[in-house]
Amino acid sequence: MRATREPSKLAGWLADAGPKATVGTFGEASQFGELVVLAVKGTAAEQAVDLAGPEALAGKTVIDATNPIADEPPVNGVLKFFTGPNESLLERLATDAHFVKAFSCAGPPVRVCVRDM
Repeated sequence: MRATREPSKLAGWLADAGPKATVGTFGEASQFGELVVLAVKGTAAEQAVDLAGPEALAGKTVIDATNPIADEPPVNGVLKFFTGPNESLLERLATDAHFVKAFSCAGPPVRVCVRDM
């Protein structure tokens, strides 16, 4: 199931996605899935969890694929990041969900290599 604020806007995607595909609201998708993938803009993660309904996420694994990138434009080619990770905020919103960070798209130049420390 794919979640969106306006399911009618995904009618074209749904028609092409195959017979087992479904579209619904964030709340419907969080109730539907045994496993939830949170793949929204980092600054929208809090609102997405709120729309999903923290109680519907209770006991479920939520794969957090968001990146803490600010909405501001890059300065000298460098993206601005939040001051802290989304996970701690999201865990406070949905205390009974199990958040796992995965699929980060932040490139190697901004990562820390443990063996070099």
